[in-house]
Amino acid sequence: MRMGVMSWLRGVWNGYQTADVPQGNCWPVPNFGWGGEDALFPLGITWLSDASSAACERYRVRSRHLFERHVRGDFGDISEEERAGNEAGIGGGWEPIVSRYRIPVRDGDADAAMVTFVVQTSGEGDHVNTFLSFCGVE
Repeated sequence: MRMGVMSWLRGVWNGYQTADVPQGNCWPVPNFGWGGEDALFPLGITWLSDASSAACERYRVRSRHLFERHVRGDFGDISEEERAGNEAGIGGGWEPIVSRYRIPVRDGDADAAMVTFVVQTSGEGDHVNTFLSFCGVE
């Protein structure tokens, strides 16, 4: 099962320019109850884009760690407005729950850089989806 990334990238990332990085296709990844008892909301089906999978491998970032931070309420580098939206989403509102993680990495002999990933959960009931997207390198 896969879905075209552009169908879920348009307008859902609250201003993060993930569409500037070609994402390729999205693939469902196993979700083994990530977050455990500390989970604040269900992740539903977890999706990983080709770009985020390649970036995780290249920069040695564990996608599971990003999903777990997200579901436990560590939303990373987001604005107060986004944080308020996340609280509304956790409380059962229609707001998507968004996290943004800027992670320092080394790429071979190059100087340290920052890679950015965005995780978003949206939907309700049996139709919850969580996407991990790669935004780029700074």
